[in-house]
Amino acid sequence: VWSSVRREGGGDIMHTLSMERPGAEEHRDVTHIRFDALVDVHADLPDEPASFEPQAHYGQLQHIFELTLQAGSLRGVDATETLLLAGILPCKIIRKNVCGMPVYKEMGAYNVVDMTCVQCLVGRVYDCGQWTIIDWTGALQRAFYVPDEDN
Repeated sequence: VWSSVRREGGGDIMHTLSMERPGAEEHRDVTHIRFDALVDVHADLPDEPASFEPQAHYGQLQHIFELTLQAGSLRGVDATETLLLAGILPCKIIRKNVCGMPVYKEMGAYNVVDMTCVQCLVGRVYDCGQWTIIDWTGALQRAFYVPDEDN
């Protein structure tokens, strides 16, 4: 289990909630992130074939796991491979405000995604019982997905 990570090429250090010290003076919460994931746009249409598109999501980074897959342990694993996985509590986005910023009140169910899906830290502002997410990256930073040739 890792306590923090920085994207290759620079950027902010992202810490996990499990390693934060909430009682520390001048505490700044650096556990909220944006992550991109492929979502089936036809999920509500069972007769339609799956069609995946990348979508931005927001959440709190809870854990970072290192998983080593040994060669031959799974079908398709020909060489030893190490994966970094992110355990995230996603934000349940209820709407976007007039500036297009996501707003949430509650967190969703725990998800585990590949760490390469995690894009950056985001800020939050609490007002009137809900949180507004401040994401300054815009279109500058997005995950790039290459379809798997086997599927």
